Amino acid sequence: MDVGQGENPLISVIVPVYNAENYVEECLQSISNQTYRNIEIIVINDGSTDNSGVICDRYAMTDSRVRVIHKSNGGLSNTRNVGIENAKGIYFSFIDSDDIIHPQFLEILYNLIQKTKSSVSCCKYYMFSDYAEISGVFNATKLLKEETSFEVFTRDEFFATLYNKVYHVNNVITCNKLYSHSLFKELRFREKMVHEDEFLFNDLYGNRGLEFNVVYTHDEPLYFYRRVNNSITNTKMNLEKMLSLMQLYKEREVLFYYRGDSEMYVILQRRAIGIIKKMLQEDSARSLVQNLTINDYKQILTAPFLKVIERVKLVVLIFYKALLNK
Repeated sequence: MDVGQGENPLISVIVPVYNAENYVEECLQSISNQTYRNIEIIVINDGSTDNSGVICDRYAMTDSRVRVIHKSNGGLSNTRNVGIENAKGIYFSFIDSDDIIHPQFLEILYNLIQKTKSSVSCCKYYMFSDYAEISGVFNATKLLKEETSFEVFTRDEFFATLYNKVYHVNNVITCNKLYSHSLFKELRFREKMVHEDEFLFNDLYGNRGLEFNVVYTHDEPLYFYRRVNNSITNTKMNLEKMLSLMQLYKEREVLFYYRGDSEMYVILQRRAIGIIKKMLQEDSARSLVQNLTINDYKQILTAPFLKVIERVKLVVLIFYKALLNK
């Protein structure tokens, strides 16, 4: 089914680009080939040092719906925010420049929003390195059935799926979704933070001042996430990542505390302790842990529901590392 412009609302597809010369044209082709036709494709070149900008400009000449913005490097969150500021659509989708989407990605997600009166629609995604891995999954010429199985969550219910093994990864990432523009009237991605998708999850679904529904389709994956060896998600956990994770977990502890969800609260306490252990093993981060105040340690070690053996292990690890540095 080809969904022409007609009365269908405009969807803004926001594509941040940074040094993706090997993949960006293929990504843009998969967006241009959407069966939902009333789209604008906003490509933001975030100061690429390779030929990405040239490739994007050249591609824009082949599709009038493509608009390219060139800017100095500001990072992924800043680039997505520039896209939001320039978007005119009633709905948004964010596509990473090395990924591809099924031709019916937008059509199916839009139809689900309309059918369920939701503000966000979400699909499964598939991770791959090369086409051999998705040959049996991704078929750009195969039209999927219009009727899809789905589940509808309230905002609060969706937030509660955060560490549910069935939903977790699909729910946390930003790119496998279609969003109502109204959700981003005041909301933006946090800049200069690692794990920006996870912080958006906190800000959007953990915001008790917002009430909306999210629809999730259980059917075939529509978003295909390419693993790139030099991508930020595949690099060693550095100090910046550790500090961002610590802040992320502390925020979620508060959110789950006020939800009265003790199970999720203790999961986050344990994950925070895991990050501290990693920081103790990194020379650049160890001093930060050793400079924690007595109150910081007290808060960690008296965490509700934390097993005694976990507290003992952490105390031993902290003081052992401290002695080694004397």
